[in-house]
Amino acid sequence: MSQPDFRHFRIMTYNIHKGIGGVDRRYDLSRITETIKHYDPDFLLLQEVDHGVPRSRFQRQTVRLCEELGYGYRAYQANVRLKKGHYGNAILSRVPLTDTWNLNLTIPLKKRRRALIAKAKIMVNGHWRTLLLCNTHLGLAGFERVMQIRKLLNYDHITHLHRATPAIIGGDFNDVWRSLGRRLMSPKGFRCAVGDSKTFPAIMPVRSLDAIYYRGDLELRSSFAGHTQLARRASDHLPVIADFSVRNSAPRRLHTRFEGNMMASAVHDAAQRLALTMKRLQAKVVFAESCTGGLVAASLAHIPGISECLCGSAVTYRETTKIQWLGVTADAIAKHTAVSREVTRQMAAGVLRHTDEANWSCAVTGHLGPDAPTALDGIVFAASARRTEFGIELVTEKQIRLKQSSRGDRLNEATQLTLAEMHQTLSGSTPGTS
Repeated sequence: MSQPDFRHFRIMTYNIHKGIGGVDRRYDLSRITETIKHYDPDFLLLQEVDHGVPRSRFQRQTVRLCEELGYGYRAYQANVRLKKGHYGNAILSRVPLTDTWNLNLTIPLKKRRRALIAKAKIMVNGHWRTLLLCNTHLGLAGFERVMQIRKLLNYDHITHLHRATPAIIGGDFNDVWRSLGRRLMSPKGFRCAVGDSKTFPAIMPVRSLDAIYYRGDLELRSSFAGHTQLARRASDHLPVIADFSVRNSAPRRLHTRFEGNMMASAVHDAAQRLALTMKRLQAKVVFAESCTGGLVAASLAHIPGISECLCGSAVTYRETTKIQWLGVTADAIAKHTAVSREVTRQMAAGVLRHTDEANWSCAVTGHLGPDAPTALDGIVFAASARRTEFGIELVTEKQIRLKQSSRGDRLNEATQLTLAEMHQTLSGSTPGTS
C-alpha cells in the first residue's frame, strides 16, 4: 500500500490533562477523542497521557486513542511514575515512525521531564523526506525551562540535523512570559508557528503555554488554537493546530547536489546514525571507496564535529589506483576482478594499514551500470576491518544486490548501505574492542 503525498500536513499539540476536564474535574476521554477528531491532524503531540492509572480507569490512553482515531503508529514516553501506572508524552502518526529517542530534561530537585523525539518518513512529490518530530513538556520554573531548551537544542539528533530537513518541536512549554522563542529557539533557526494563541486555562485562556516551532523546508500555511465548546471542557489546555507545506529542497551551493535527494532521505539518516555511533565509541574510521566515488565520506562531512572520528577516504576508482594507494595485488584483480570480495577485503586492510590513527576501516566496490557484466550488474561488495594488538583483522564482508535500476539511484543506495553496514559493524562492537 503506497503512502499518500504529504506535501501538505497538519500537526496538533495537546496537553490532554489525563482526559480530566479543567472545570468539572471529570474523567471523560471521549471528549479528548472528539476534539482530536474534529481537527483531524496527521501528527499528534500529546502531553500528560495516562497509562494504567486508577484515575483514568487503568486505560492505556495512547493505545485507546490510536484505536478510536485510526492512527497506525505511535510512540509513548513514561515521564512520571505513580504508585500504579504512569503518565507522559506521546506521538501519534499516520505514517511510520522510523526512529524514536527519549531525552532526559530533568533538573535536580525538580519534577521529572523528558522529550520524546521521533523521525517520520513522508512522501513529497514522489520523493521520501525525513520529518523530525519532538514532543516535550517543560518545567514550571523559568530557569528550569531555559536549561531544558538548551539541552534539547544541543541534543545530537537535532544538532546533526541538516538545516533543510523539516523539523518540528512542539508541546507544553509552560512559557508564561513567551521568552523562549526569542532567546533560544530563533538563534537555532526555529520559528514559532502559533503566534499569540492563548491556550490556558481552556475555559477562558489568558496564557500562551503551548507552542509549535518549526525549521527546514517547511512553509506555515495557517495556525490556531482550538476553541470549540467541547475543547474548553475536555482538558485544562486548548489544543494548538498548525498546517504546513513541505518545500522542495533546491540546491543552494555547488557541493549540495546530493543534499536535496540524499541528505534529506536514507543517506542522511544513515550518516547521522553512523556519526553518533563513531562518537560514542570514540572510533576513528577511514574509508576506501570505489563505486561510491567519495560520497560515503562526503555524506558524513556535513556533520559538525565529524573530524574527531572521520580520518578520511581513499577514492580508488581505477585498478592501478587500488594497487598503488592501497596495496591491492595485481594477482587478486586478475583472478577475481576489481569488483570482488577478495579485492574489497584487501582495500579495507590496505587503507587501514596506511592510516596510522584509524582503528577501523570500511571499503566498498561494485558495478552500478550501465554496461556492467550481467552477473555483476548492481552488485556491491563491502568489507570492514579493525586494528587490534595482533594486527589488522577483517571483521565483516558482505555482497549486496542493489534494488534500484538507474545509476544515480544506485549510487545513493550503495552509499546508504555502506554507511549502514559500518554502523551495524560498530554497534556490534564495544569500546574495548575497537
